[in-house]
Amino acid sequence: MMRGRKRTDLINQIFIGPVLMRSRVKRGNRIVSTRYHHNYFFSRFSSNRI
Repeated sequence: MMRGRKRTDLINQIFIGPVLMRSRVKRGNRIVSTRYHHNYFFSRFSSNRI
């Protein structure tokens, strides 16, 4: 039962994630700030790996 639940959670992340992002785009500048935030953390993470 846990395995099935994990699978549905993964599917929810894959399908609901983009939908949430799209709904946030309609709200305006908020997505821009979060995107910059994400890029900042991602660049820090990738530079640490090298």
